Amino acid sequence: MYSLEKHGDPIERRNHSRFLKSSFPSYEKYWLKEIIPITNRSGTVFKSDSELVSIGKTRLNCYFAQLHYSVQFHLGVSYGILNSKDSPLEYTKLLFAMTTLLGATDIAFELLQWWTHTDAKRNELIEESKEISADKNLPLFFGFESVSKKYGFSLAWRNANQGNLTDLSKIRRYRDKLVHRGLRMVWIRSNQSWFPCIGEEDKYCEWDPPPQETDYSPSTEILKLAWDSTVGYLERQWSIELPR
Repeated sequence: MYSLEKHGDPIERRNHSRFLKSSFPSYEKYWLKEIIPITNRSGTVFKSDSELVSIGKTRLNCYFAQLHYSVQFHLGVSYGILNSKDSPLEYTKLLFAMTTLLGATDIAFELLQWWTHTDAKRNELIEESKEISADKNLPLFFGFESVSKKYGFSLAWRNANQGNLTDLSKIRRYRDKLVHRGLRMVWIRSNQSWFPCIGEEDKYCEWDPPPQETDYSPSTEILKLAWDSTVGYLERQWSIELPR
């Protein structure tokens, strides 16, 4: 019996003990059902085309495996920043951590959107991907990526699921405000960086007015809220939308 704890790669094993087991258990369930059958435990990562066909899989499933892996990788980066004991969580670290959370969700949206298609539609998209890759003389995964961008898979999932994305939309908007006016939002208190709470950032688009304590929280609390909302959403969607 395979397990992420014993048979994942070093990054997966580390993230399994840090947060996958406790907060994102559906990651391992998908891994067991969809990743283990198409990968080798030694040598080349993925099985050959003939081996994939023999178990009813295609090279597209390997592309899905990379998307799936990338989600936990980005979450791991953000988790490391959130739980770092080295120094206070200042502006640049908060910005980077929030950006990696958005990276995880954008990749997740693409994977989720791929799975909304029927087998017949996915086969059509595979053929289109093959044509794109052959035309550019590039690997097939380039074709999958190009098709995904052409049809806006990540954005399509966001647009179709706005009702369930309120918290993640707020996080995205907050990160964008950090990019464009983050330094105007910083308030240093007791050698700690405080920022407007998510949802209060529009009050502080100028140097004035002075910060109101009730509108602000330490940067670690803001990131923790964003982290919990993101991982909670991914766990729910993995358990509902993906094979397990």
